[in-house]
Amino acid sequence: MAARELEGRDASPTAGVIDSQSVKTTESGGVRGYDAGKKITGRKRHVLTDTLGLLLFVIIHSADIQDRDGAPAVLRAVRYHFPGYAMSSLMVAILATNLREL
Repeated sequence: MAARELEGRDASPTAGVIDSQSVKTTESGGVRGYDAGKKITGRKRHVLTDTLGLLLFVIIHSADIQDRDGAPAVLRAVRYHFPGYAMSSLMVAILATNLREL
């Protein structure tokens, strides 16, 4: 990743931030579900950025997927594409119930 190297960082990221966003969708155009917490029918995206804010990975699925289930899917994909990516102890504690699948 040239942008990381221009900032004096390693090309491969070692830390990042996962977040999700639910958005409304119409009936046509793919999967959708209901996010009861935000009262939205649509899709949810789980996004991982590095510490510079650069997008590393995104997964889009129906909004009824809980964050605790969507985040491990992002981590599995990232560990495949970025083998040196290190999970923080806080992330491990939060996702402990789902990390056995990784």
